[in-house]
Amino acid sequence: MPDQVVTAPDAAAPEKTVSPPAVATPTKGSRPDFEAALKKSDIRVLANTFHATIELYMPEKKQASYAKAQAEQIIKKFLEDNKPSDCVQTHRFSREGEESTVSTLYTSKGNYRLSIRMRPIEGALRIFSIRIEEDND
Repeated sequence: MPDQVVTAPDAAAPEKTVSPPAVATPTKGSRPDFEAALKKSDIRVLANTFHATIELYMPEKKQASYAKAQAEQIIKKFLEDNKPSDCVQTHRFSREGEESTVSTLYTSKGNYRLSIRMRPIEGALRIFSIRIEEDND
């Protein structure tokens, strides 16, 4: 067996440190922890992954497509009116490049089923559809 040569790291070489961004933007195939963000009512984590237009399905709201900023405000208002206590992912699946998650959102005014659909757009997963429905289970 040949001898292995092991070299010690150069003590003079500076260590590289990389600081993560304040709010992560997912790359293709990854996504932020939406459930943890929703539990804290942190809409920014979702909004940073919105496509330019979002299809929203909300209780007591007409199903429609909204601009990114408008969708952010609608969901923010919903979370203010329905203070989350927890959000638990129940299903996650991928099909033909799209990724979908289904979670239960526990709030001060009841439980909701939360469905988020994403697709890769310009190299990153982007939310194009959010559905929030009363969970009667």
